[in-house]
Amino acid sequence: MSLAGGRVVLALEGGHDLKAICDASEACVSALLGMEVEPLSQSVLDQKPCENAVQSLQRVIQVQGEHWLLDTT
Repeated sequence: MSLAGGRVVLALEGGHDLKAICDASEACVSALLGMEVEPLSQSVLDQKPCENAVQSLQRVIQVQGEHWLLDTT
C-alpha cells in the first residue's frame, strides 16, 4: 500500500448495529487491500438519509471549511 507509507488507521465508531459495523469494517479493510468490494444495492442507494445525520454532516462541512479548502459538489 503506497498511501501514507502503508500506515493507515481505520477507526470505527458506533456499535449500536453490530451487523452494520461488521459489514462496514470488512468492506473498508477489503478496499484497502485492493480486493473487489460489492457495490451497494439500488434499494440501499435509494434510502432517504437520517435528517440528524444530514445536519451533523452539514455542520462538519461548515466547521472544517474554516480550515480546509473543501469541494462539496
